[in-house]
Amino acid sequence: MNRIINRDILPRISKISKNNKEKDLLSIAYITWLIFIIFALGVVTVNDLKPMFNQLIVNLLNIYYYMEAFILGMDSYLQYNLPYSFDFWSIFVEAINLFVKVFLIAFIPSVIRKVLKKESFFNEVVILLGAIVTIIVSFHLYLEILIVVGLILLLIAFVSIGKNRVYNFVQNLNYFEEVIWNYFEENPVKIKEKSLIIKFLLTISFVFVIDFAMVRLLNFNIKFSTILACSAILLAWLYQNKSVTEPFLLKKLVIYFIFFIATLIGNLKNELSILETPLLFISIFFTMDRIIALSKEMRDLIISKSILFYYDHENIKPSILLSEIKEIKYLENVDIGELELVRQMVIRLRLELEEEFLILSDIYMKNGYEKYIQFVQGNVYFINLELDKIPNYTNLKLILESIFDHNNQKIFIPKLYEEYIYILISLGEVEKAKEILKEVSDYLTEESLNYFEKEYDKAKGSN
Repeated sequence: MNRIINRDILPRISKISKNNKEKDLLSIAYITWLIFIIFALGVVTVNDLKPMFNQLIVNLLNIYYYMEAFILGMDSYLQYNLPYSFDFWSIFVEAINLFVKVFLIAFIPSVIRKVLKKESFFNEVVILLGAIVTIIVSFHLYLEILIVVGLILLLIAFVSIGKNRVYNFVQNLNYFEEVIWNYFEENPVKIKEKSLIIKFLLTISFVFVIDFAMVRLLNFNIKFSTILACSAILLAWLYQNKSVTEPFLLKKLVIYFIFFIATLIGNLKNELSILETPLLFISIFFTMDRIIALSKEMRDLIISKSILFYYDHENIKPSILLSEIKEIKYLENVDIGELELVRQMVIRLRLELEEEFLILSDIYMKNGYEKYIQFVQGNVYFINLELDKIPNYTNLKLILESIFDHNNQKIFIPKLYEEYIYILISLGEVEKAKEILKEVSDYLTEESLNYFEKEYDKAKGSN
């Protein structure tokens, strides 16, 4: 559970917000913070890579003109020269400057959080504003403020604040991130240097051949022919292994986003003619349309692959649950893998099919799976607890401690820790209960925290 949305953002929004309106507003604040972080990364990337990219383009052009002259037997050919000087001191100063900026971005919000101390909606907004202002000042993102403000105004105009729509968007980002993360954990990318070099050489050769053919045979501009060749390569890369949904969607998202940003940057730096303005509008419109259409594909992927979606998303339609459930007789005889097995277990919890959940939990344990074992054993514990009319707190404590022995779990169950804290207080182990409460306080609701604080004070007073 090492992803920022799942680990930090969603628990904090849920804990601090008292109603749906506050959830939506905090979600907007966090989205704004993330957008400015992306802008800052973009500034750093452009500043650092632009000289290198320019040098690469010049070198490739020089190689192209040399090859063209060699093939055609020309005595003279065009060569470009881009002056470049390596200055160690300037690079060192820039690195220190970047380090200071990153330090301030992390340090200032931490200081504000310590000064304000109490966790509340207002304080969280102040902390996020402090973080955003620090990023803006550090990376001089003053023009970008207008873009973000425009997006926020557009969001407020067309999305009803207080109906959990913005918060649901953040949740969906979390579910999509989970699906992609799980895919690459199950299918790690194996990078072979030899294969990469061969692919790179073949790609460059392809671009050279296309450029030469189009320039010589069709009198195309070399810039236009290169764009066509690169577009063909990009399409080939996109549709490679199209049947595997996760990387295919991720590739599309990256390509659409890069194209959108490139279109904006490429046209903002140049004055547009009367004819170019509507063309730019059409280009941006259809790019945004594709990004929005992509959200439907992401939603379908989440429904078919996400575990967290069924675990913590509210108001899932029964039709979705019933369409995704698989018959128990197939699950008993076919190995569908840990992820799909757990997904089927979560769906059964939502449908209150506890007996079937217990059957699947036995299959999970027999297969020796580990990543969701705390989730499986925790829910088995609660199902059995309902059947136990006179619980033995000492035995329950031992069962819970054995469940907590498993590390690196994919799903965190706050209810399990609430149960453990309650049992510790009931057994008189109030200091240990207080210690556990501090460790998991970020994941508990304000109501639960207040309840346990009162129980702790009561138990402490009686001792």
